[in-house]
Amino acid sequence: MAQRPAYNFGSTARKLTQEQRPGAHGLEVVPGGARDERAASSGAVLFARVLVIFIVAFALIGCVRISLSSATVAAALEANAIADQIDEARDAGSQLEVTQSSLANPTRIKRDAVAIGMHSPATSSFIDISGDIVVKDADGRLSLSGSVAAAAASLSDAKDADAPTDASAKE
Repeated sequence: MAQRPAYNFGSTARKLTQEQRPGAHGLEVVPGGARDERAASSGAVLFARVLVIFIVAFALIGCVRISLSSATVAAALEANAIADQIDEARDAGSQLEVTQSSLANPTRIKRDAVAIGMHSPATSSFIDISGDIVVKDADGRLSLSGSVAAAAASLSDAKDADAPTDASAKE
């Protein structure tokens, strides 16, 4: 307190005296044992860090496992849906085969033809078109009239070959 002036100049403050002590203001220091603040040991800090790392790793592994499981379930459901569609397509195919065989049955076709007034022809003939009778014109395009004429000529040649010759008819 020797460094403080005894009077406070320029104010109406009270005079500081040597007798006043800092403890007289209502603050008093009580000697005693304060708690010792111990810093955590490096082993405990390391254990806590390792424990946190294991917890985070376990959570990540759990998330990955759950996502893989849900993807597996979704794929299984999709596979079942596709299998159901395949079964339905096979059933429809079987029904179509039965319908096709029923419609292609010659007896049924004849019966339906007679029912609508169709009859079998008295005679039937076949035309052999093994040779190419298609004719092209001068420009290289197909000629319908030339092809018809060639077909008629080939038909008359076939009839001539089937007709008995004059020598064999006289015998």
